[in-house]
Order: sequence, then structure tokens, then C-alpha cells
Amino acid sequence: TPEQETFGKEAIKAKCENSDAEVDFAYQVIVDPSFKENQCLNDVYEAMGKAPTFDGYLQAFDSDMSVANLTFGADSNFGQNPNYAGYTNAMAITNPPLTSNMINIDFNTDPSTSGNILNKPDVFKAVSLIHEVLHAEMYRKMLDAVRAAEISGNNLNWTSWTSEQFYNDFLNSLENKYFGIFDYFTRYNYGIPVGSNPNDYQHQQLAQHYRDVVKQALTEYDPSLTETQKEALSWLGLNTADIKAWQLKSPQEQQAIEDLINNIKNTFPNGCN
Repeated sequence: TPEQETFGKEAIKAKCENSDAEVDFAYQVIVDPSFKENQCLNDVYEAMGKAPTFDGYLQAFDSDMSVANLTFGADSNFGQNPNYAGYTNAMAITNPPLTSNMINIDFNTDPSTSGNILNKPDVFKAVSLIHEVLHAEMYRKMLDAVRAAEISGNNLNWTSWTSEQFYNDFLNSLENKYFGIFDYFTRYNYGIPVGSNPNDYQHQQLAQHYRDVVKQALTEYDPSLTETQKEALSWLGLNTADIKAWQLKSPQEQQAIEDLINNIKNTFPNGCN
């Protein structure tokens, strides 16, 4: 298929550029050396891979049924990357597939930024992994809607589509196949130019509907975590002023969550130290 061909090319490219690149052909996941060689980051990834919830989302990218491919990388110059301007407090960014069906997750390992994931406890890394894979899963479903709409190409660069392809074909397909994404996309991202704020509608949906997934993945990753700790950790990256679900929390509830997040940040172990 075109999707498998794209993955094959990316896999060959990754191995040619660095023989240490790891290619998981079963899941169609490429683990870039920049990620793999960060041992503390890769260790958490491998531990999360044993968690059924995280593993289940990776399986959605397997070679038999996926329309998308996935790459894990790490960017030590995250703060200088023009694509991430304004996001230097982020531990990672999932890049929308605008040129092919390859979805790239870049983890922030830039010591000059506040989001540097290597300075965070391992449980923060675990949250970031499942959080970004959920972003990737949403993009995978959007690509599936593109294929179902029979639009030429295998990416989300709708600036090259006609109005009929976008309004009548893609949105109708998205509504019929994945109404939740359609609902949040049209409510929070409709009409916004590609690349301007790629995750806003996704963060709204994650905060409202996917935090239980994060908590379940954390239960499997570290059974010693309390329900209160998992609840607080599920808000990482979502406890911002423009997130509607966060706005519904009282100031007292918000403060209690943020206090616990800070406590975990300052007291939990970090394998990078």
C-alpha cells in the first residue's frame, strides 16, 4: 500500500542516516537514535511498552491496518526549532502529518528550555509518552477519514484541497467515522490555518475525554501511584487557561492539582540524574 511504501522508505532512510535507528516493523514505529540514545527516556518508553494501554495504542499503527506511520525522536535544539516557537515549555510535540502519512513525535531534550523532559521525573515522561501517542492516534483517525473520503494523497495538508474536498468530502467523512474528533475540530479549530495551532482542538478533547486513558496507563506503569496523584498527572499539558474542562474546575481545585503536580515534580525519581 502507499502507506506501507512510505513507512518502508522512512525506515530505510532512518537506518541509512544512522545504523543505530530502531525500526519496529510490527507496529510501524521508528525510534530515532536521538530518542533511543537518551537511555533514561528510552527506558521509560520500554517500560511503558509493557503497559497494555500504551501498547494497545501503538498497535493501532501496525502494518496490517494502519494508514499512518509513527516516529519517536528527541530534539536537543528544541528551543531553536522554528516549528516549536512558543512551545518551549512543552515536554514534547506531535507534528501533524502535513506532507505524508508519517507522524513525528519530538521530545524536548533542550537544556535551555523549561520543557526539557530530561529534567522531569520519570512519571512525567510516562505521561508525556501516552499524551503524545493519543495526539498521534487522533491524527491517524483523521488520515483514515481522508482515505475514506477518497481524497488524493495521504496527508492532512488541506490547503491543497478544493473547497468541495474539504467541506463535502473530508468533513463529512470525519463526521461519519469519528464524530468526536469532528465535533472538537469544528468547534475549536475550524477555519484556523494549517500549522497555526495544531493541538488546540485535540487538547480540548483530551482534557474532556481521554484523561482516564492516561490514568489507566499510569496504573499499569506504576501501580504504587495513588488515585489523587494519577488525577493530578492526567492534567499535565492540559491545565491551561484556554482549556474548557480546566475552566470548570474551581480555583481551589485547580490550585490543589497544581500543588500536587509540583510536589511530584520535586520529589519523584528521575532516571536521568
